[in-house]
Amino acid sequence: MHDTRYRKDKNPEVLAPYVERLAVTLPTISPFDIEVGLAAITDALQRKNNGRGAKEDIEGA
Repeated sequence: MHDTRYRKDKNPEVLAPYVERLAVTLPTISPFDIEVGLAAITDALQRKNNGRGAKEDIEGA
């Protein structure tokens, strides 16, 4: 069982056709806007604990 499921010594030429048949599509990743991100974190920290704030602090924000 172990040798048939977990073998790592397969020849790459044998595995290549299987890898080539894989079709993976990834979503487009939008660039991160640091200012918007910091504003969202600041807002979330202000809302934390039912508006009582939080002990966390964002350095420089």
